[in-house]
Amino acid sequence: MSAIDPVFRKKLQRVLESWIEETQRYLRKAQVEGYLRQGVDVKQVARFVVMSEEGSAAVVKNLRDRDVYRAFYEGFRHFLESISIRPEGVPSQLSELKSPPSAPHSR
Repeated sequence: MSAIDPVFRKKLQRVLESWIEETQRYLRKAQVEGYLRQGVDVKQVARFVVMSEEGSAAVVKNLRDRDVYRAFYEGFRHFLESISIRPEGVPSQLSELKSPPSAPHSR
């Protein structure tokens, strides 16, 4: 719809920009608190997170296949672990997750 309706496109753009900015803010906070590697470009990762979520939701919605969502979830979890740091004494939460939550839009 955003391709044909400029008003909708502008509203959607603001929503996505806000989502990216808030994700970036939380990633920066994680970096300051020692949960995210210092060399990580939080703006780039924030964009990647939002685009990944939007893209995976669209694919799962159209394919209606929970295995596709599980594959995305596992890959995304591995990515987050690759840029994360576990401060001494803090239990790992990501590695304790065994299965993804219910897939969105796959009813």
